[in-house]
Amino acid sequence: MDDSLRFLARARDQLAHAERLLAAADDAAWAGPSAWSYRERLDERRAACATLLAEVDAAYAQALAALRAAA
Repeated sequence: MDDSLRFLARARDQLAHAERLLAAADDAAWAGPSAWSYRERLDERRAACATLLAEVDAAYAQALAALRAAA
């Protein structure tokens, strides 16, 4: 179970980092000539990243609760 928690924690950290990178790219997108279409694609990626982050957070919480219940 500890390995699962470490894996989920790492996945959560990586997804949060990806979300920050996408936010920075979103800010930079407004400088380009085709900012609108690029921004739409970034918004889709940010939404997908946020969904994955929520799923990993939920799995982490479930695994942590199971670990605490087993202790």
